[in-house]
Amino acid sequence: MPGEPLPGDSLGPAHHLVGRMIEKERKIPRAAISFLAPARIKYIKGEVRELHVTKHLRQLLQAAMLHDAHLAIVLVDADGDSQRRRLLTDGTQDLSVPRVIAVAVQEFEAWLLADQRALVDELQVTETPPAPESLPPGEAKRLLRRWIDDCAPTSSQVEVAEHVRTRRIAIASALDLDLLAKQRSFQQFQVDLRAALLGQP
Repeated sequence: MPGEPLPGDSLGPAHHLVGRMIEKERKIPRAAISFLAPARIKYIKGEVRELHVTKHLRQLLQAAMLHDAHLAIVLVDADGDSQRRRLLTDGTQDLSVPRVIAVAVQEFEAWLLADQRALVDELQVTETPPAPESLPPGEAKRLLRRWIDDCAPTSSQVEVAEHVRTRRIAIASALDLDLLAKQRSFQQFQVDLRAALLGQP
């Protein structure tokens, strides 16, 4: 249900990464950090509600104001749009809900490629990853999926989905945050999150 704490098995790699960041910044034990199930925005006439569309993001943030969340964290991919963060920030600046809008260049998977040691440890990667933020849209996603599939191929769709999920979480949990901060889009996220956390009790 929207506003209810997400159970541990519902958390994805982004939750684990953000949890580590908050733990580091505020010295809060990871177990004391909880994530609330987001509000669901209804589909109207088959329209896909994407968070990189300002009006859809505003609807989600307005719904979040109804719950007792300390902070709304929105993570979207740039997908080649260098203005996405500015447009989303400007388009929601009048809302009172405390929030951080993070835009990964070009996608969240690029952040998961930032630490080669984590890739070696978790996926036995033998290639040297390219500079993550230099990759064209979609390439980090494709490359990471190939490495995950090569790591331990499985047959059934259920096994594949769980394998991909657990590997992505493992990487997000092992990433060196200082190395990751060399990626400009993550560094901006880190700065914005730090500023938002200063305003929290």
